Amino acid sequence: MRARKEDKFQSIQTKFFKLIILRVFLPTFVFLIISMAIIVNQTIRTAADSLDYQNKIILTGIDNFLASMKDLTNYVVLDPEIQDVLSLDYSEYPGKEVLMKYQSNKKVEDRLITFLHLNSNISSVFLFPENYDHYYRADATIAPSADVTEYDFYKNIVNNNGKITTQIVLENPLLLSHPDTIIVGRSIINPLQNNRLMGVFLLNVSMEQFRQFCDTDGQTKQSRNYICWQDTMIGSEKLSAPEIDQLQKIYLSQSGKNEDKPRRSIHKYNGALCFASISAPDANGIRIINITPLSELVQMNKVYILGITSVTLIMLFLLLATIRVSVRKITIPVVSLQNAMAQTQDSDNYSAIDFKMSNDEIGKLAETYNHLIEHIRNLIIQIKAEEKEKMKIELLAMQSQISPHFIYNTLESIKVMAKLQGAVPVADMIDKFTSFLRYCARNDQNIVTLREEMEIADNYMTIMNFRYMGAFQYTCTIPEELQECIVPKFILQPILENAIKHGFAQNTRSDKRVEITASRVRSVLSICITDNGIGITDEELERIASNRDSENLSDQIGLYNIHQRIRLLYGKEFGLLVESIPGEYTSVSYKLPCIESKKES
Repeated sequence: MRARKEDKFQSIQTKFFKLIILRVFLPTFVFLIISMAIIVNQTIRTAADSLDYQNKIILTGIDNFLASMKDLTNYVVLDPEIQDVLSLDYSEYPGKEVLMKYQSNKKVEDRLITFLHLNSNISSVFLFPENYDHYYRADATIAPSADVTEYDFYKNIVNNNGKITTQIVLENPLLLSHPDTIIVGRSIINPLQNNRLMGVFLLNVSMEQFRQFCDTDGQTKQSRNYICWQDTMIGSEKLSAPEIDQLQKIYLSQSGKNEDKPRRSIHKYNGALCFASISAPDANGIRIINITPLSELVQMNKVYILGITSVTLIMLFLLLATIRVSVRKITIPVVSLQNAMAQTQDSDNYSAIDFKMSNDEIGKLAETYNHLIEHIRNLIIQIKAEEKEKMKIELLAMQSQISPHFIYNTLESIKVMAKLQGAVPVADMIDKFTSFLRYCARNDQNIVTLREEMEIADNYMTIMNFRYMGAFQYTCTIPEELQECIVPKFILQPILENAIKHGFAQNTRSDKRVEITASRVRSVLSICITDNGIGITDEELERIASNRDSENLSDQIGLYNIHQRIRLLYGKEFGLLVESIPGEYTSVSYKLPCIESKKES
């Protein structure tokens, strides 16, 4: 299985703030952006409506301007003298004699000059009779190489069959100075002669007069109006080629969509994002294009934007302050509890939390922590006491040890000498004593089988009988099935030693008996060592029973040592019990868990 990667630690306060940012700040920030977008969009809509209205005003002015020009053409059609000049047949008057013989030239041109006085916006007037190669003019001179019949604007007027025609002509080739002009013209026809073409009348208006409509009151510093007439772009001043290209792209990008309605779109113009408002065409096909930078539209509503931004930021600040106070009230107890736990982890100072906790989950957690600390301190005291007892027992065991190798070697030498001299019993006794010492010196295990303890007990009693000339009758009656049970090491020999040392010290009886028995009741193993020595008085038994758990058994060190070892290994419910009747017997009983050893197969 793949090892789980440890998570990076994050404090509760950090998690709270992350949660607040995700649940509060981000939605509020998104709301602010959406609100500002709505305001900007509404601003653009309002500006678009205002620009559409402004464009209508401009178109109305242009229509009135052109209508006044168109009305003048009616005077030409209704003037009888001009009609007479145009209706005459000059085919019988060859050459220039026509002008000499017919003195109508000055009269016609005086009529044309009258048009200039009627409207000051007219820059020049022309009349081109169809019945003669001469032309009539007012305040203008035709270019020497001009052939008016070859020009598109002239052909368009002729083909329009007497209807008023308005056209923009850039670099007008008809005029000597080649200015940009607006031509208002109509062909004059005779309806009585099958609509025969009699001539063409032209009014020329300087483009400078027309550009004044691009400069309207109420525009911002960066907002600009442009006139689009048959894909020709006109501004307040002469446009450069790149500007014309950009305007045509803006115009053509919306072509084909609602041709008779205003158009609105956002484009890049002169390096900046701009709002383009294109009006619906008027009767002459003229559209007004208004270009206003988006920044200018936003600037117009900066008060509203700053207002909502300020209110939102203030709300965010107040919300942050409130959240910070609330989070601190929650996290300060948690941090204090964490610091206390960290201090306990890094040292042996198991101190309880002494500050007042609220009656909530954190307070209950602190209370549980204090109970846990108290329990740990009690366990530490208990463990230290047990360690102290264990050290004392080990010290006693160490004090009883003698250099084993020296003793083994010495006894082995004595054993060899005894055999050489024929003292076989002595050699056997030395062999048993050596086995006993080896068993005592073994430190590799503290748990042995009851069979091993029986063998050591047998060796010990054999040695004692050899020493005391066979004074003791020793029997060990332990069932075979119990001999493989696990018992602590050296639990039999010390009791046997006490029986010989104390029980038979002043006993002169000849039948000195020591008996070992064992039985099992369920899972409890009972071992009993009984002697018929002098016994123990009731006062001494009471003292042993009352002080068994203390250190006041210096005269009964064997009993105390064994009892403490059993309790350390198996618990306080196990140990030993001493019973005695003075002059009759002393019985020491062991209570142990019955644990069978695992035999190797």
